[in-house]
Amino acid sequence: MMGYAKIGQVTRGMWQRQWARAFLVSSSSEFLDPSDTVAVVVVDACMCFPNLKTAALRALAKTRGINHPLTEANTCVCATHTHAAPGGFAPFGLYNVTTGGAVSATFDAAVEGVAEALAAALDDATDSGGGRSRCALSLTRAKLAGAAVNRSTHAYRRNPASLRAEVDSLGSGTEGVDETLTVLRMGEIRDGADVHGGAEGGAEGADDGVADVHRVRDLALLRGAVVWYAVHGTSLRNSFNLASGDNKGVASWLVETALRSNREDCTASSARCRALIDAFGGGEVFDPGKDGEHLAVQAPRIAAGAVALKPPPPSRQPRA
Repeated sequence: MMGYAKIGQVTRGMWQRQWARAFLVSSSSEFLDPSDTVAVVVVDACMCFPNLKTAALRALAKTRGINHPLTEANTCVCATHTHAAPGGFAPFGLYNVTTGGAVSATFDAAVEGVAEALAAALDDATDSGGGRSRCALSLTRAKLAGAAVNRSTHAYRRNPASLRAEVDSLGSGTEGVDETLTVLRMGEIRDGADVHGGAEGGAEGADDGVADVHRVRDLALLRGAVVWYAVHGTSLRNSFNLASGDNKGVASWLVETALRSNREDCTASSARCRALIDAFGGGEVFDPGKDGEHLAVQAPRIAAGAVALKPPPPSRQPRA
């Protein structure tokens, strides 16, 4: 596995499948112009290297030809930095030492996943009648306290006082932790829907053709979100050997599962999400020791039962 650089940490099954989630936004009014289009792909992996984006775009070209707007310049492929996923896909030998060298199956699976995610985003950019789908964007910042720690306060305190003061001002009292949570939400504009937000809404920016910039207030309109938060993907320990997206993978799964069948009912979605969180023991699945590891292994099936979902299949060899 990749992340802890521990030779004995070998993947022996799957806790969560790894996903590549693609988001595409364009201000082009009639067709997707590369100069007005941006794509972001978030991959459940420890890290991404430039060769992954290059290979994924080549794979996309095999199915789409050159008739699409995505290029090296307007496509961003990034990782969640989970430390509980297969490795061996780096183009640099140092990163592959603890996996015994390059593992082509891991790299190929990542390429396939990113390419499929980009293709799905391109399809989603048009409505059922072949026209362009219109979206609303909302950028929100808030503070989330108690979800991250400074990895080395001793080293942190060797920074200049002015720099430490700047970082500390971004938190709620935890030394050396930026607790800023930034969320970019993307929502579908439906006929007759009020997504401008009135006096309380209105994200910074101006309307610009198709990519209208304003607050998405109706949960039923939500199509996706990209979240930035400075927490390390190390909630699962280096003794854990089931492939997983770790803390960010769990967070994504909770939201997507909660919304999957309740897009039109905000109350039901909130209740569903709470049931899932409770099933995960309020974070106890990430506690160190055997008890936490046991809870972690059981959590997906417990959560599935909590919301009457079809339980996931038994653990098996993972794909990236």
